[in-house]
Amino acid sequence: MNRRTVLRYLATLPFAAATPRFLHRAPHRASFFVAGARFFPRHDELRAGDLVLLEWRTVKGKDAYAICDVAGRQIGWVPRRLISAIASAPTQTARLTTVAPDGVPWRWYRVEIAS
Repeated sequence: MNRRTVLRYLATLPFAAATPRFLHRAPHRASFFVAGARFFPRHDELRAGDLVLLEWRTVKGKDAYAICDVAGRQIGWVPRRLISAIASAPTQTARLTTVAPDGVPWRWYRVEIAS
């Protein structure tokens, strides 16, 4: 590898890191882990494939989306870096693709939004 190749690679790193990861997947699907799940009671009855709702809220003067199960119990939040992408999505419902309550708290639930 020569010097020019290394410099070109290093110049593209900030742009690759700034792009949300879910945009690299299929353009019609967004997938992410639920943020803040450890601050809410764990619901052992949730299963992969269950429907969840995204509810718009204002928290400390900033927009946020709460993720709730169909019974209305909150399980966490949409990650802050994805709020603008979620706000422009045509649907405010999603499905759980992964439920792993025995894992690390920030990976208990994975949500996928199909648009």
